[in-house]
Amino acid sequence: MEQNRKPAISGAQNFRDLGGYATAEGRTVRWGSLFRSAVMSEIDGEGKQALRHMGIVSICDLRTNSERHHRPTTWHEDLPTELVSCDYESSAGKLSTLAQMESTDASVMRRRVIEAYRKFPEEQANNFRMLFRRLADGKVPLVFNCSAGKDRTGAAAALILAILKVPHEDIISDFLLTNEWADTLEQRMSELADFRQIFEQRPEVLRPMIVVERAYLDTFFDRLNAEYGGPEGYVTGRLGIDDQELGAIRISLTS
Repeated sequence: MEQNRKPAISGAQNFRDLGGYATAEGRTVRWGSLFRSAVMSEIDGEGKQALRHMGIVSICDLRTNSERHHRPTTWHEDLPTELVSCDYESSAGKLSTLAQMESTDASVMRRRVIEAYRKFPEEQANNFRMLFRRLADGKVPLVFNCSAGKDRTGAAAALILAILKVPHEDIISDFLLTNEWADTLEQRMSELADFRQIFEQRPEVLRPMIVVERAYLDTFFDRLNAEYGGPEGYVTGRLGIDDQELGAIRISLTS
């Protein structure tokens, strides 16, 4: 049966299922077990019912303290669903921070986004550890999100798929699916106070942080390979997820 990678969740943004990808070991990532999303603060009653039917057990919110305070996730509050997050104040992947930096042109913004991906292995280590611990404990179906669901969330999704031994080109393809949402994201951002002025004056400057590029994710993996011996070395060495836990994740998320 053909599965829906982008289930309709009313009020959700950039929401999709990471299932269906074949792995190098002849297995397949399970549908309905692992989801990625943008901010989930606008999910309405219909969307909540859809998520209830999915049986979501865990929400891993990768946003900073201020992002979570400004747009809290509440759809789960009367459900047996755990929401976890890390206490941290800033991120190189926070779009409002990038937008407030003085940028002369789009090429400067693009370099800043690439630099954010270079920083993610250290900056997001606590978030990634939190996520992998939930997966190792079998807390699935699980959804993880940041604000736009594209950078911190994109790097986390790529890392999980790499650990599941999904071929690199499929990981890149999944990452680039976010661009199907780029025009909607741009419209939504243009209506927010943090971005309105620059959209009115020089909208082209913001385009590199609205879309994703292969070069962004290549930068993330290049650092994992150079400093940690690759994704598995990073997860076991930097995040402290042992081989037994990795095995449990692979069993839980693939069939």
